[in-house]
Amino acid sequence: MKVSWVLSEDIAPGIIEQTVLKEIAPSWGSFTTWNDYKTDNCISNDPAKISELIHRAFHAVCNFYIPKSLYASLGRPVGIKLFDGGFKDPTITNKDDIIALHLAASTSDIILLTGFNLIDLIELDDKARDIKRGLYLEICDVIRTYSKIQFVLVNYTPSLDDLFKDLPNLTMDTVDSVKQLLV
Repeated sequence: MKVSWVLSEDIAPGIIEQTVLKEIAPSWGSFTTWNDYKTDNCISNDPAKISELIHRAFHAVCNFYIPKSLYASLGRPVGIKLFDGGFKDPTITNKDDIIALHLAASTSDIILLTGFNLIDLIELDDKARDIKRGLYLEICDVIRTYSKIQFVLVNYTPSLDDLFKDLPNLTMDTVDSVKQLLV
């Protein structure tokens, strides 16, 4: 059984210990998660940030994934990992989260989600609700697409939006329980 962590771009520092992440499974997330969590597999969809990170040799400290469409224009840097695809809706937030979910799902049986904030949209004002709805629909689409994979929200406490409540392969659990089951 192959397990992976996916850390949201929104994860706050100190939510989970690096040692816990490392002893359970490899981690995936935006490049923004690396400083606090030393994420194993980092993603960036931002051309300017990708260029900066490659210049700083970020790909020497993690598996660094960038869009395939940018690879040639960046001089085909050695050691970079590539992904295909894109977003039809340019207003989607947390694009690195969606890409990390797809990449982790391609090799996992269980995906442990942490740092995600999937609160009930009713609690948000109209503008924030519209922005979050697009992200939520993308996340739901990933979970539905990979219906044979178990997605687990780890240590999730806020109210969960209704979009996520009827997904049979999405559950919630505590980090202690996950440790007991997987370590």
